[in-house]
Amino acid sequence: TRLKKNNWDINKMSYETRNYIKKVMKLYNEEL
Repeated sequence: TRLKKNNWDINKMSYETRNYIKKVMKLYNEEL
């Protein structure tokens, strides 16, 4: 189903997304 495909895409991207969020949070914390 389409929902399954979307979930798979999210799982596939989750690792890169986590790295991106970590980078952004690091920059944000340094700004503070």
